[in-house]
Amino acid sequence: MKPATISNQYTESQKRHQLIVGIRYVCEK
Repeated sequence: MKPATISNQYTESQKRHQLIVGIRYVCEK
């Protein structure tokens, strides 16, 4: 597995996490 692929997957995971956190923040308001 290439490091670039791992890095890309990590970035996608971070984006998804940020999206979930953002939705939770809005829902709690």
